[in-house]
Amino acid sequence: MRSLFVLPHSISSALPDQEDDSVTVTEPGHPTFLRLITCREPNNSARGYRGHLLIVDADAAEREVLAGFLRRRGFRVWVATTAGEGLAMMAHRTPDLLLIDPTLPSQGGMQLIRSLRRQRQTARLPIIIVSAHAAAHEVRSGLALGADDFIAKPVELGLMEARINALLRRKARAHLSVVSQEWSDGFLMPSLNE
Repeated sequence: MRSLFVLPHSISSALPDQEDDSVTVTEPGHPTFLRLITCREPNNSARGYRGHLLIVDADAAEREVLAGFLRRRGFRVWVATTAGEGLAMMAHRTPDLLLIDPTLPSQGGMQLIRSLRRQRQTARLPIIIVSAHAAAHEVRSGLALGADDFIAKPVELGLMEARINALLRRKARAHLSVVSQEWSDGFLMPSLNE
């Protein structure tokens, strides 16, 4: 399956050169320069790359079960045992989604969520809390801090994968919406009025 994207120069020039079918509509540098790109959509059933996940959980057994399952399902997975390790990994590369246990030693998981939501780079990072403590007040507290979902331990792996996929789809739609808005605000309207 292929998708068509129309990108203004400011966005398309930041994209790495890939094997895609791109067509330049006008000359680079022209005020209405656009690049049409058709890209193959990932084939998730072929277990290709599906996203980069970070699991922050102090429980080694639980962490390895989740990481092993998600790797087999085509995700690139990093694991951390503390909030500090997770932050160090995110300084290197921001994941597409974070799975976090709120009962981390030292800086707790809830504090990590709060600090991630305050940073521009991670403010929209999808976060799923994975916890053995599933009391209603704890779920409400985590969601109020900015988590996007809550999964109770022991984790039902198929349900977790479905929720991860849903959050990654929502993130992709939000990103395309922003690109589309930038395109219509800055590039489409002036060229129609000329």
